[in-house]
Amino acid sequence: MAKITKETKATLNDFLAKKLKKEQDQNKTLDIKISSMDGKTITVKKPNDEDLLNYIEDLGDSKSAKKVIEETMKLIYRNCADLQDKELHEALEIKNPYDIINVLFDFKDKQEIMEQFNSFIGLKADNIDEEIKNS
Repeated sequence: MAKITKETKATLNDFLAKKLKKEQDQNKTLDIKISSMDGKTITVKKPNDEDLLNYIEDLGDSKSAKKVIEETMKLIYRNCADLQDKELHEALEIKNPYDIINVLFDFKDKQEIMEQFNSFIGLKADNIDEEIKNS
């Protein structure tokens, strides 16, 4: 067991720095490149803790690749203002907002988007990729 010393004990300044970093991380965005759209991008923001917990709950114990893709794409949608654009929904005659994903993106696109998004938020995509390959 490691010995706790004055140098390893967190200080008030350490906690304040941690809080500031967490707040800065929450405002991060990523431009996800979509090959089938000639490399154009969509911008996603980093999901907050509540959104991630809801995502994990929605997945449950599911081993279904279809369920994993659906729930991940919903999480991406909720964190992407580009996909929530009302004018886009009207132009494509979208009734259910989540339908925009299937209208715009094929399986390859979804996989490409998920890989970049999962890397951005720190989720390991290995299990997801393996489940997709085995479906």
